[in-house]
Amino acid sequence: MKRMTTKLGAILFGCLMTVSAWGQETIFHYVYSGAGTAPAVGETLTATGGTILVERSENSTKTLSTESFTYDSSVPADMKITGGTKAIKFGTSDVWFKLELTDGVFKSGDIISVCGYKSYILSTTNTHGADVATIATGDDKSSYKVGTAAIPEGVSTSVLYLKRAESTSSGFSSIKVERPVSTPYIESFVVAGIEAVIDQDAKTITAELPYGTDLTSLTPEIVTGGSGSVTVTPNGAQNFTSPVNYTVSNGNSSEDVTYTVTLTVEASLSNDATLKSLTAGEQEVALVGGTYEYSVEFPYATAEVPQIAAEVNYPAATVAITQATTLPGTATAVVTAQDGTTTQTYTVNLTRKAPGLYQALFDNGFDAFINGTQVDVYYFAGEEQPQPTTLVATVEGATATFTEGKIVVGGEYGNAEYTIAYHEVTPFAPTTTESVTFCGTETYVASSYGWDNTKKWRFAKSVEEETNPRISSGKNRLYFFFGPAEKVTFTSSVQERDIKVYVNGVEYPSVTNTGAAGATFDVTLNEDKNNLVGIVSNQTGGDGGVGAITLVGKEYTGSTGLIENAVSSVYFADNTLFNPENVMLYVYNAAGQMVMSGNADLDMTAQPAGLYIVRSAEGAFKIVK
Repeated sequence: MKRMTTKLGAILFGCLMTVSAWGQETIFHYVYSGAGTAPAVGETLTATGGTILVERSENSTKTLSTESFTYDSSVPADMKITGGTKAIKFGTSDVWFKLELTDGVFKSGDIISVCGYKSYILSTTNTHGADVATIATGDDKSSYKVGTAAIPEGVSTSVLYLKRAESTSSGFSSIKVERPVSTPYIESFVVAGIEAVIDQDAKTITAELPYGTDLTSLTPEIVTGGSGSVTVTPNGAQNFTSPVNYTVSNGNSSEDVTYTVTLTVEASLSNDATLKSLTAGEQEVALVGGTYEYSVEFPYATAEVPQIAAEVNYPAATVAITQATTLPGTATAVVTAQDGTTTQTYTVNLTRKAPGLYQALFDNGFDAFINGTQVDVYYFAGEEQPQPTTLVATVEGATATFTEGKIVVGGEYGNAEYTIAYHEVTPFAPTTTESVTFCGTETYVASSYGWDNTKKWRFAKSVEEETNPRISSGKNRLYFFFGPAEKVTFTSSVQERDIKVYVNGVEYPSVTNTGAAGATFDVTLNEDKNNLVGIVSNQTGGDGGVGAITLVGKEYTGSTGLIENAVSSVYFADNTLFNPENVMLYVYNAAGQMVMSGNADLDMTAQPAGLYIVRSAEGAFKIVK
């Protein structure tokens, strides 16, 4: 796109017109070497016209690999590997290629070609949600084929991301981006602040200028398109009292195109009192016809009151702006039409993003579920209520503090208060090995996302969105409350998902993936204390879940006699288990089920009469109620 001579006013870009193509030029081309070593994460590959950077998801350890393959007979020579026998294998969605042009941008109409098998996504960001094209190649590695896709309208970027589209492995050997070569054309024509209407078929340009405009000497601003070095004649000021012919050329006279420009002047004063554009600070306001009041939100830590700016729709109209003096505050833009009597007021309400709580991590290892202004915290029954150790605000410039049983988030520009709701949980604590297929009624599971008949106890992807705060609300994680035990085996209920596992707040690095549906993974537990096991999603796509467990409990093997004071100075009297030294105690009924635990005196009034086993790290004894 070429910009020609200018005078006054801002350039207005029109939509890219369809033009006749007479060939293509390659603007980006990469062919893998064919070596047996795959590109490493963080490595920059050299391509014709640009570079490719190998990237992966944060906290992921996944890498690329290579594999043998076979080309389909339809693959052209410039898409084939010539120096080796291996192609790049995508065995994971956590790794992708960042394509970057050295000069210029990828834009609508460019053709992307990929040689390989399975499907690929082309995106403008390294996360899902900005996909611009899907490219289907061959069916498997024995039939590498070339798939193509065109970049759609509205895309203009120096960087594109190539990612695996399917959950199964895929592979590729080369990437190419071509741009159609076209005849020259005029893309936009602006004169006296008015953007003219261009008929590309008839090669005419027309515009009606404001009342009172002098047509005898006007300098238009012209934007051209096409391949090569495009020029336009005539240049400078022209007399438009009669039609004027403009010719665009790329140096090849057979491709020259001539447009006839006809300008007229309105017969009366305009009553147009609308705006063409409106900004508040660095933000552009999306104007809607017939709507004259808007709200614009700014970051919490914004210190200066943002200023608004406006551009009138009709060049002869004027605008008077009254700025806000505070944030939050209100600014106005009053537009007066050329006729001097028609006015329209635009109101802009400037607001500040409210502070919020993103994370509240407690000293028992529980990462709380934040819902509205309530913080839900779960802890073992009988233990002291946990206290927050890490508090993270949602906005920059705000702090989060724990004061008088509440969490206060904010600072200089306002605060928000959160209440803490504590929930006691009786752990699952068999004294032998016990397997459970989940049914959704398990009271020793803490979940914000909840139960699903297919996914069972599920967790969501670790993606925080304003309309779906999966991380802060706790949907991306599950917690299981177990008594002292040797280990627990989880059974995956859905497809393979990357996870992190925590035991009492400490990361358990041996497990990083759930495995496919039906697969199992083991977590070693503490045999001398309760175990809070957290499963947290470690990926940005798809739900995960667990459908069953096998818990290897700690079996009581102590004396069968009635022995008092065997655990420090603990003793039982008047329906109370007195614990003067505050050791951690676990109380089991005759069926081997844990009924109470804690490191203080335990009131057993609510427990039925019978025999109980009291255990701690020091030993065990029996009591009879």
